[in-house]
Amino acid sequence: IGKQGSGTFNQSGGTNTISDALTIQTYDGSSGTYDLSGGTLSAPAIENHGTFIQSGGIVSSGTTLNNRGTFSFSGGTFHGHLHLHDQGYLSMASGSTLTAGGGITNDDTWSIYSGRTVNANGPGLVNNNYISLQGELGGSGPLLNNGRMLASGTISGSSGFTNNAFFEQSGDLTISNSG
Repeated sequence: IGKQGSGTFNQSGGTNTISDALTIQTYDGSSGTYDLSGGTLSAPAIENHGTFIQSGGIVSSGTTLNNRGTFSFSGGTFHGHLHLHDQGYLSMASGSTLTAGGGITNDDTWSIYSGRTVNANGPGLVNNNYISLQGELGGSGPLLNNGRMLASGTISGSSGFTNNAFFEQSGDLTISNSG
């Protein structure tokens, strides 16, 4: 979508099954947007260099979203794995809960603002760069910090929190991870 120009794909229902990687915005100077508001999207990988919007619908398990562009999340079900690459951006609507059924890998600078909840299930969360937490981070998978984490808000979950690098409390912080 948006290989050498601009392109937008709006999915409001049905099933979109892609046997290869879905690429959003292939080349510099092009623009691409995938807007998922309903239905099911299934692909082995989503290579996002443009804009991926999820306000509803389902991203299937077995799908990896490699985000190097903008991932705008306000609702729906995300069963896949989320990989936040350097220079990617995750925008979450206030009051939203993003549950990544296939876990999360963070290689970016990522802020989880107050009023937002992120749950990393399955293999959990691996932070290799920087997370600023003011909201809630949890899930059923293990939480592993190999980078830098500046935290207030809540760290919850059921599979443990391991800090192998730099962790700093920046305000009121509740840790209730039972692992």
